[in-house]
Amino acid sequence: MEQRSSYLRESLAIGLALEGRTEEALESVAHLAPEGPRNGPAELDGLMARGLIHLWNGKLQAARRDLKEAFAAHRRGGLPYVALVGLAFLIDAEFRSGHWDDAITYGTQAVSLAEDTDQVSVLAMVHSFVACPLAGRGDLEAAQAHAKMAVEHARALADINDTALACTALATVSYTRGDHEAVIEALQPLLDPAIVHRATLDEAGPVPWRTLLVEALVRTGKLDEAEAILTPYEECAAIRERWLDQAAAARSRGILMAARGHPHAAEQAFRAGLNHCDRGEPCWERALLQLAFGTFLRRTGRRRPAAAQLQAAWEAFHRLRAAPYLERCGTELGACGRAVRHPAEAGHPLLTAQELTIANLAVRGLTNRQIARELFLSVKTIEYHLGNAYTKLGITSRMGLVSQLTPRA
Repeated sequence: MEQRSSYLRESLAIGLALEGRTEEALESVAHLAPEGPRNGPAELDGLMARGLIHLWNGKLQAARRDLKEAFAAHRRGGLPYVALVGLAFLIDAEFRSGHWDDAITYGTQAVSLAEDTDQVSVLAMVHSFVACPLAGRGDLEAAQAHAKMAVEHARALADINDTALACTALATVSYTRGDHEAVIEALQPLLDPAIVHRATLDEAGPVPWRTLLVEALVRTGKLDEAEAILTPYEECAAIRERWLDQAAAARSRGILMAARGHPHAAEQAFRAGLNHCDRGEPCWERALLQLAFGTFLRRTGRRRPAAAQLQAAWEAFHRLRAAPYLERCGTELGACGRAVRHPAEAGHPLLTAQELTIANLAVRGLTNRQIARELFLSVKTIEYHLGNAYTKLGITSRMGLVSQLTPRA
């Protein structure tokens, strides 16, 4: 292939998409065939941009196809920069669609290629995207290292788009740890009123930072601040008709309404989110929605429907080997009386699922009051179940629990 490709068509299509002018963006790449092979510049120019448009509009399968083709074709003889950008966003597409093995593989490849070819301008993007599946798997040390590298490269380039991705990666790692204050701190730079060029920040689709921030604000009791972040995101997602963002916004709305003490509105929001997923494609967001909805149902006393949602989420987390989410989901299932037993727990068949869940939290060092808050149960209920566990296991204290139960990582 002669190297006659340019970045002009890519820039035009991406710019239109970031302005919310999706139809015009797609029209600018309408000359492209649905699939390859790509044998010349006319069959390649704009392909990476079309992949991004598909990604932001929730057409995950089409996005993965275009971004794979763009990477391969540009590597053969097009633009090295476009090849790496395509590979970087392919990581994101694989992550969102629940193909985490591929996401991590592409991430490792992208970091290596960017460093070997001295394409430093894409390193913030690459490190940001690969941090997310690593965090989801529970490899928090590696995820944190990638997120910090992303922040350093974004700071060096002083690019708001890179900054948004890097801050989101850092927040994702903190969210996985359950550190909501750190999530807020990581995303604080994106709220700076001095930022002028905010297209990437304010558009629904490109950078999923708002849902992280909304939940962190809710968990730390800052409900009005959460509302202020969530409302414009909901409105933009609805105007753009982007089902994936509408689903994520609905999850955030459900969490916020539950915290405000409006269970009917919360349930409506969660169900709306699942409906949005039904009209889309298989995705990571559905599992997050099912975990949030199941948790809400369990904490409002509806254990049977809660268990159905949580079991579906658990199966998705198990397939993805999403260890931190399996832990959270298992705790909620245990509180429903339907915990999934892990191999380390099989030696204690006398304990009920709820007793086992409470005992494991106690082994992790939580006080009775902290366990009660975690499971939305009374302290007396916690004391009752721990007492039963002590009796069944033939022990008299928490030290006995430590010797008999292995805390889940």
